[in-house]
Amino acid sequence: AKWQARQIFLLAVALTGLFYLLVSTQNRFFQPDVLQITLVIGALGTWRFGWWFTHAVRAEIYRRVKWPGMRARA
Repeated sequence: AKWQARQIFLLAVALTGLFYLLVSTQNRFFQPDVLQITLVIGALGTWRFGWWFTHAVRAEIYRRVKWPGMRARA
């Protein structure tokens, strides 16, 4: 009930289009003239989404461990 057939179809179309672009376009990210910016953007993205993951895990721990005890005491 969470995922409707139309949503799954649109997701499949989007993923198919992205895969086609990945396979058919020329990869320039590892050429020497753009390698430095590729590594910098990759490192910043890893740092940013690493913090997001840390906060998501912390929020789930709070939701499942800390909050039920606080609610029971209240």
